[in-house]
Amino acid sequence: MGERTRGDLDCRGGVFLNTNAFAIYGDGAKIDGYLILFDAKAEGEVRFLGATIGHDLDCRGGQFANKNGVALAADGAQIGGNVFFYQDFKSDGEVRLLGAVIGGQLICIDGNFTNTKGVSLAADQAKIHGGVFLRGVRTEGEVRLSGATIHGRLECDALKKSSACSSREEK
Repeated sequence: MGERTRGDLDCRGGVFLNTNAFAIYGDGAKIDGYLILFDAKAEGEVRFLGATIGHDLDCRGGQFANKNGVALAADGAQIGGNVFFYQDFKSDGEVRLLGAVIGGQLICIDGNFTNTKGVSLAADQAKIHGGVFLRGVRTEGEVRLSGATIHGRLECDALKKSSACSSREEK
């Protein structure tokens, strides 16, 4: 993609269907404002590898499904604000933030992360300038923060179902 959006990219409530490939492809995108996927539904991979997002990545209430692999990927993304996966957020497939830089917090509250084939949420090698909050999260698959640098608190409260939360926290 590599396109530049001078304001927000607002996909609030959108429905994106492409089960054989990418539902949304935003690799290298430059978004000066917010990336809003609030209440969006996607079948197929939603991908923003190496994207620059000036403010928040907001996936509250979003439903992302790619049973054959990655549901949502923002590997190597530069996110100026927070990342939100809550308010009934659901993924069926891996959610990845590998090597991402998050200027705020990673907030996962009362969300559902499912990947019966392995990792459900991965933020390996991510640099998170705020905290990581996993509260009331239901997972099927591993939650992995291996090698992540977290400058704030790491809270794994009330993880439900069969989940494992692993990290090597560095401050």
